[in-house]
Amino acid sequence: MTDDTMILRGKTLYDITPERIAELFCAMGSDEQARFFNHIAEIAQTWKAAGLCMQLQWITEDDGLTLAGRRVMQYIGEYSHWGLVPRGSDYK
Repeated sequence: MTDDTMILRGKTLYDITPERIAELFCAMGSDEQARFFNHIAEIAQTWKAAGLCMQLQWITEDDGLTLAGRRVMQYIGEYSHWGLVPRGSDYK
């Protein structure tokens, strides 16, 4: 992240950090969280080579990822299986 990226909340400016992004994500409704993941998919389609798969590999190899963080990634994987996607969806 760049040092000049900030968030205005009320009358206070905050640096954008991974922790603040997580707090904002957790404050979203499920529809907004779904849009968040949809947008990650759109962005990742522009990446070269292995794209999102490689990014996920780098995350799992990072020493900063705790067991709790790994569990979140695991839960997302377990709960996002194809059985919940309606037939004829516009998945790209």
